[in-house]
Amino acid sequence: MGSRKFLIITTALSFMLSTLAPANADNPPRKILSGWLPDYSLARNLPTVEGNLDLIRDISPFWYGLTGENSIKDKYALGKYTTPKEQVIARLKANGILLLPTITDDNKKFVLANLLANPTSRSNVVQTIKAQVLKHNYDGIDLDFETFYTQDGRSSWAALKPNWIAFIRELSTALHDQGKLLSVTTPPDFAPETKRAGNWIYSWAEIGPLIDRLRIMAYDFSTTSPGPIGPLAWTEDGVKYAITQMPASKVFLGIPGYGRDWITKVEGVCPKDFSSSVVVGAKAAVVMREASNLAASNNAIPTYNSTHAESTFTYKKSYVDPTNSASFCTASRTVWYPDERSYAARTNLVGKYRLGGIAVWTFGMENTAAITAVRDIAKSIAPDQVIGTIAT
Repeated sequence: MGSRKFLIITTALSFMLSTLAPANADNPPRKILSGWLPDYSLARNLPTVEGNLDLIRDISPFWYGLTGENSIKDKYALGKYTTPKEQVIARLKANGILLLPTITDDNKKFVLANLLANPTSRSNVVQTIKAQVLKHNYDGIDLDFETFYTQDGRSSWAALKPNWIAFIRELSTALHDQGKLLSVTTPPDFAPETKRAGNWIYSWAEIGPLIDRLRIMAYDFSTTSPGPIGPLAWTEDGVKYAITQMPASKVFLGIPGYGRDWITKVEGVCPKDFSSSVVVGAKAAVVMREASNLAASNNAIPTYNSTHAESTFTYKKSYVDPTNSASFCTASRTVWYPDERSYAARTNLVGKYRLGGIAVWTFGMENTAAITAVRDIAKSIAPDQVIGTIAT
């Protein structure tokens, strides 16, 4: 990879204010908050968006899945919700929010990779996505194509990489010609010297000039065994590498609003109703706003781990046969989850590295204190608007 020089261009006055003078508490916050809006639970999740418009410039409804070169699945329509999607779109647009809906790769292993390898089918994918954007007059699209690393495997990446870059170049041109934005969501990648396992297939340096947003999914570090969801040092290493590959203003740090609750030990013989689910290694999701209640209801006291910037606690739970109280098992469980201090630690990276902002997975998972923490930081760095250009 050739050496690259980066210019971070800021308004001189904004730079002076942000670095030489304390922030005014009455400053309107910098709009650093973005994220994903799932199709479910809109009654709970929409108010998070509408109650924080001073922080938000754009959001990504998580509504679409690519199922072929000419087909897109509408997840909102499949949910059969009572509120028509068009009403939700109109409601969000009325609040002045840019809509960059997310499209996932819902194909089986190697299907999308093979589509991108063929110029004709690759062009069809581009036109299919563009048509979806234009159909609803969205402001752009957010790609969340995870099959490359969750299913296809690293051995396929060398052949896939040039086709992926060609696809992004063609989609970028198609969207930008229509005045639309292109966001790409990927797992983290890292500088080689960190010795961390990265995801180089997404080719940050090559797609950087072509895209308008890079959202880094800095979560799912611990999945098979108990541990932090997105440890802070791991997260920061991903950020530090990203801003050497493209202007920092394009980089948005993905922050989890959820944790996990793992079973680490089972004592006794579980009743048949629980025998397949209550096993060592099983896990359940825990959203931030519910984690404190989970701890309290099980007489557990969470401990904040300042190294990882996440909270954790352990508890035991018994599973009893409803027809025979003498038949039960007891599971030891370990929980890791983010709280408001986790949000603050990660949001502080926006000011530290002059990032575009944060992207939360998802709106509605957070507690009130977490949003307050984001707002306080957004005020402290306002009006530090960062515009980046790249020169080779």
